[in-house]
Amino acid sequence: MSDAVIIVTGGSGFIGSNLLDFLSDAEFAFGKTRIISIDKREPDFKLPNIEYVTADLSKPDFHYVGQKPEAVIHLAGYPWSKVKGDQGWLAEADDCFQNNTVATYNVLSKIRPNKIIFSSTANLYGEGRKLKEDAPKQISSPYGYSKWVAEEVIRKSGIEYIIFRFGTVVGKRGRTFPSRLVYSAIHNLPVDLFYKGEAYRDLISVDDICRALTSAFFFPKNSDLKWSDNTYNVSMGMEISGAILAETVAKKAKEYGYELTYKLADYAPNGFVKESTLSINKIHRQIGWEPQVKLDDLVDTLFKYYEEPDAKEPPTWESL
Repeated sequence: MSDAVIIVTGGSGFIGSNLLDFLSDAEFAFGKTRIISIDKREPDFKLPNIEYVTADLSKPDFHYVGQKPEAVIHLAGYPWSKVKGDQGWLAEADDCFQNNTVATYNVLSKIRPNKIIFSSTANLYGEGRKLKEDAPKQISSPYGYSKWVAEEVIRKSGIEYIIFRFGTVVGKRGRTFPSRLVYSAIHNLPVDLFYKGEAYRDLISVDDICRALTSAFFFPKNSDLKWSDNTYNVSMGMEISGAILAETVAKKAKEYGYELTYKLADYAPNGFVKESTLSINKIHRQIGWEPQVKLDDLVDTLFKYYEEPDAKEPPTWESL
């Protein structure tokens, strides 16, 4: 009997590389499992028990000839952090739709997994706080539209699926603002807090994201739910302003012997969302998942990571 196969797309990225770390030590309900990573760029490092494939999922000539996978965890895509809203809608739309929508269609039509677990985004809700999964969509960017269309393609595919809409994901090798704050404290770099520190986010540890993504393999055994019409918000479930986050990082910085310098800026660049927080009642109620990593521990993890000599600098807003 062949081993089960799980494919992770985007395994060289921030979330993908952390997920591969997690999966390399996992024990699955369906027994011995091969983990295959597909990404269009080579990873910075390779794990010995992961199979790596370099391929661009968005290209017409992409093909897959391997064993039918039990599931694809589809993380590959063009990140929101690269869509700043200052280049014009059409200028930014091509990369978004090719890498987020067309690539998703190719995963479904050419890999044809038994199941797909898709990483979507809170960005398609637009502005709002404590938003539920059925909240009206207020999409304003090509990124949001590309993810929304990809969701619809998945729903129409006939393949069993789960869709996760993430809050602001934070962790080692990350690209989001908490990482920038910690890096700036260690390297004595000043930071501006947009909207005078009154922008609100809902954070989530990448480790908790990995737990959510993999919990999907087990809940068919633990619940009467089916792999259909399952869309869940995933976040810490705790609203936090830029100012409170900066204060938390500044306090932790002193414990490590650093000082964070920041100012409350009365502006925000194009494309910056002021308020984006999520309700996580549904995933807690239906799957039993809840975040385990607390804010203080998350910040502590970032300091330990960015003190490492090979830690990569997270981007500023201008360098995204």
